[in-house]
Amino acid sequence: MINDISLKNPASQDAFSADWFRSRARYQEAARQIQQKTDQVREGMNRQLDETMRRAGDDSNVFRTQLSFDVRQDNRVVLRIVNTETNQVIRQIPSESMLRVSEEIQKIIGTFVDRKA
Repeated sequence: MINDISLKNPASQDAFSADWFRSRARYQEAARQIQQKTDQVREGMNRQLDETMRRAGDDSNVFRTQLSFDVRQDNRVVLRIVNTETNQVIRQIPSESMLRVSEEIQKIIGTFVDRKA
């Protein structure tokens, strides 16, 4: 019934279309502003993380060790304690074996989700 009325009254269709486009424009502007804020926060966090990692690395030189922080493609942070004289890795957190286990678990979960969907 409502569709019949709107089809007979083009003015109501025009008003609806105009409202829809205004709402869509407001939504897009809000989404753009949220993305800008998210990017600003992310940049600030990255700068703070870089500075903290640099300071931690500098402080570790007293013990002839160096802290190395790596952010992998999967956004995992890997910490390595390296002997500065021999460049040998003394300790890695998480260990290589734990990283491999984690990757395998993610593959299994991904396969399960793909089959489920």
